[in-house]
Amino acid sequence: MGVRLRPLRDDELPAFIEHGRAAYARDMVTQAGLTPEQAEQKAESDWSRLLPNGAVGPGHHLFVPVGNDRP
Repeated sequence: MGVRLRPLRDDELPAFIEHGRAAYARDMVTQAGLTPEQAEQKAESDWSRLLPNGAVGPGHHLFVPVGNDRP
């Protein structure tokens, strides 16, 4: 049994970023011992570097599992 992927649609990108950034910040609090404020700052900084201006850079692609109802 394999995993099927599809490209993330442009209209899904904002929710993907919001969900991913929030999950990353929560993990920084629970796993790395950062305060919520530190975790938010780190999440903002790291996600801004990964997806500058909330966009996927040239030559980069994001994929999600087929049938996934949440990016």
